[in-house]
Amino acid sequence: MRIYFGAYWFLDASLSLINGLAKRHHLFVVTTEGAAREAGALEENLFGGELLLRIETPIKLKNPRYWWQRATGFWQGTRRFGAEVIHLQEVSDPFVNWMMARVNRLPLVLTVHDPAPHLGEIGLMKYYQRRRPLMEAVRRRADQIIVPGGDTRRQLLELHPEIPNERVTVIPLGSYDHLLRWKRPEYAEKPGTVLFFGRINAYKGLGVLLEAWEQVAPQCPEARLVIAGRGYDLPHYRERILRDPQCVLVERFVTVQEVAQLFTEASIVVLPYVEAT
Repeated sequence: MRIYFGAYWFLDASLSLINGLAKRHHLFVVTTEGAAREAGALEENLFGGELLLRIETPIKLKNPRYWWQRATGFWQGTRRFGAEVIHLQEVSDPFVNWMMARVNRLPLVLTVHDPAPHLGEIGLMKYYQRRRPLMEAVRRRADQIIVPGGDTRRQLLELHPEIPNERVTVIPLGSYDHLLRWKRPEYAEKPGTVLFFGRINAYKGLGVLLEAWEQVAPQCPEARLVIAGRGYDLPHYRERILRDPQCVLVERFVTVQEVAQLFTEASIVVLPYVEAT
């Protein structure tokens, strides 16, 4: 089968699925430079099997070249490549959704990670309401929807009672084992290291973690808390973190090489989510 796979974001979460499909099918994968950089795909070939890869460059929405680039990629995948199925990682990109909602000649499989924005997603909420109608049109048009968990499935069906239950399937996210290629022999666990990693928005529960840390840290003077990432919720806690000699703040984009090192050095990885999919 020939599959057009649109991973305009969340490429790292899609890699195991892409490579699994590529063992049995021919794929045309479209992603963006930003998604590829976050996954490490600009430095290493993370793909296997029979696939063609198109990486689109960042262009502002108002620039006509943005529309041309998106349309060209879609035409190459659906016409020149001859896709028989479209698989799309849900994205808020308005032109991608406009195309997906209107091209009915090909079956569409849609992966939905977040049926609604998470708590504290300030950046997304700025334009979510404007782009929501097109995103919902793609959900209704999809022949099959994949979600990563049972709670996500329930949330999606509550938001869209018009979508039949049998059209929504739970498939857990694959492993991020592609990061193992950046693990180095010199990386080793640093006993007592607690790692909080990722996008620091309200739903990630950094405040909950810091409350717990204030109780744990005095009893474990050798322990250290590493907080790595950026987000809208971090300014509320930055001074509190910097005052604590047992805390280390890495407030910037973390490369895949650093991700491999941080996780190898951690004794514990904490996930104090107050909301999650």
